[in-house]
Amino acid sequence: MPRLYYGRLVITATLIWRTLKLEAPVGQLPIVDIAPWLNDNPEDADKRLAVSAALHRACVDFGFFYLNIDAFVDRAEPEELTRLGKEFFGLPQEEKDKLALKNQDYTRGYARLKENVTNGKADNHEGIDFYKPVEAPDKKRPLWGENQWPTVPGFREKYEIWVAKMKMLGLVVMKAMAVGLGLTEEEQQDLLNKVDDSFWVMRVIGYPPLPDDHDGISCGAHKFLYADPTPSALQVFLQQPGGKDTVDHGLPREQGNEEGVWLNADPIPGCVVCNIGEMWEIWTDGLYKSTLHRVIHRGSNYRASVPFFFEPNYDALVKPLPGALRKKAETTGEEVGKPVRTSVVYGKFLLGKAAIANLSAPTKDLVQKVTANGTELLGETEADQASVNGWIEKAAQGDVVKEGNLKNLNETLTPKTYIATNYLTAADVALYGALHPVVAGLKSQDYYALPSVTRYFDHIQSRPAVRSSADALQQFPTVTFDLEGAPSVERKAEPKKKEKAPKPAAAEGAADAPAADRKGKKPEAASAAAAEGGEKPQQQKKKEKKGQEEGSSKKKEKNKAPAAPAADDGEPVPSMIDLRVGHIVDVIKHPDADGLYVEQIDIGEETGPRTVVSGLVNYIPIEDMRDKYLVAVCNLKPANMRGVKSFAMVLCASSKDGKEGGIELIQPPEGSKPGERVYFEGEEYESATPLSQLNPKKKIFEAIQPGFITLDTKEAAWINPATKSVHKIRTKDGVCVAPTLVGASLS
Repeated sequence: MPRLYYGRLVITATLIWRTLKLEAPVGQLPIVDIAPWLNDNPEDADKRLAVSAALHRACVDFGFFYLNIDAFVDRAEPEELTRLGKEFFGLPQEEKDKLALKNQDYTRGYARLKENVTNGKADNHEGIDFYKPVEAPDKKRPLWGENQWPTVPGFREKYEIWVAKMKMLGLVVMKAMAVGLGLTEEEQQDLLNKVDDSFWVMRVIGYPPLPDDHDGISCGAHKFLYADPTPSALQVFLQQPGGKDTVDHGLPREQGNEEGVWLNADPIPGCVVCNIGEMWEIWTDGLYKSTLHRVIHRGSNYRASVPFFFEPNYDALVKPLPGALRKKAETTGEEVGKPVRTSVVYGKFLLGKAAIANLSAPTKDLVQKVTANGTELLGETEADQASVNGWIEKAAQGDVVKEGNLKNLNETLTPKTYIATNYLTAADVALYGALHPVVAGLKSQDYYALPSVTRYFDHIQSRPAVRSSADALQQFPTVTFDLEGAPSVERKAEPKKKEKAPKPAAAEGAADAPAADRKGKKPEAASAAAAEGGEKPQQQKKKEKKGQEEGSSKKKEKNKAPAAPAADDGEPVPSMIDLRVGHIVDVIKHPDADGLYVEQIDIGEETGPRTVVSGLVNYIPIEDMRDKYLVAVCNLKPANMRGVKSFAMVLCASSKDGKEGGIELIQPPEGSKPGERVYFEGEEYESATPLSQLNPKKKIFEAIQPGFITLDTKEAAWINPATKSVHKIRTKDGVCVAPTLVGASLS
């Protein structure tokens, strides 16, 4: 959403990193005058189009720009607002604490100086937050409390007038940006319908001068814009190859390893600073990208600023706009393709960010870093988002990792690879952060007693995104586990069922007697009944004889000992998984799901190919699926996938950088035949018989999967988490491989 800064004022939304194509001199942000859009004069039509074009160019090239709104507000208004803000911050601490966040929903209210932490450093500011009022407020419900207004005379009245004006201005800017994107009239209206009841946020922030010895800055590099009118206070980082950080003030390189320049966004009278955020990232499928920025107040006076976040409606579904996809294709010179960005319901998205905000440092910093400040890994569906938020809240409360609850957590994690969903989310990062001091203090016998917690913790700390973020924060050092003395786990065979004793034989002569006689019916009556049904006595005798022969045959089969099935009790082992060579003989796109293929895969069965549904449309072109040989997981329980039942799973390698880095089919050795057995190297696995079907309740595949990987040779393998031994995945003719991916996970 747009963000506007007027001297000390900001209309803002959330931000992420962006790649810059500089077309203006370094140090100069574009200035756009919104005046033509404040009227509907036909004579200004061309001017409005020019403004929209300038906004589009600024969003693509900078993601940050000045907006002249002198024609919309009186310059005295923001001055009065900052005066009222400073009057509130000048109250005794105990008076300000009466409006503390904890009194409501932990999002509406006052936060003390240095209470906010960014990138592991306390921010040298205090602030009070306000949100759109809601019906039936409930302070126990996240985001659903009541605003806490200071008792400073005139404060609430003046600020509520300002909120109304900023909402109007937000709609004007949205309309102008929609035209700049080239949206049709219908698409423009659809977009405006998603912001006509904006779930706005306003912050009043106070900045005392930075002490010389302060280990941090006024507000660290972040996604939200906390502006300050002091020259050089607000700084914008623009990525630029070979760029040199010209205004680092002796502070850490918060932009990480990116090359570029920090620019001063000094105030311009009558102008606001506007920058776009995550929702515009989604609407434009990444065409508009946000810019990292920070606040450094080195002045001698106490300063105040008022950021305003013009956001979508709480229940708005935010997804890439068709017109934006057309514009993106036009800009890149490519054909209009499928959206890359994931759709979100704004309220669910905001709840995830609020949940992260409740985490304590340094876990909060780790989660924000891994999730790009709460914009990623929050769940791909509404149900997943709810689960992720719930587990983040549990991690924030801390009870789940207390000593008395670790056994319960161990039981919860036993069938799971990830805590909230079947893929890495912010919940896993939050739980890992909360667990770290606990697990780091365990002795060997303790983590032997908590094998699932140990396995899960080691898996999460080894994920590249988590490890690199933890190292960058210089927090959460790797915990190593001494497993040499671990007790071996004995896999007991399934106990034999007691054979039922045979029924006692009937009295001599009774077995040969007609059934009717045994029931007390006379033979004549039986014959009459048969005749009534149209059967002759001879036919009945033949049937009786045939039935006796079939019964005898069935008794023989019953007495024959069945083949012993593989036991599914004990610790999960990879040999329980039934892997076979498969050959795709046909593939189409799922009729009711854009992201799914429906394949017919020959795995050497007399019954013919199996139907398999795979979510690979966005990662592997359909022409690269046709006629391919692959490895199939054949003993999963059949699952209904949007109306089509899937009877196996295709084994794929996913890049260590995530799905965006690529997904590839695991390939069997050349010359493999459909149905050939695929197994794991090692005496204990090569001759083992897989289970006929994996019990979904026991999550066997999910427990084994974290050890699946492609080696430096691109060979597929399973690494035993306890012994670190490597077991390659192979057929009798050779090892299965990924075409190009190294260090990839398999699933």
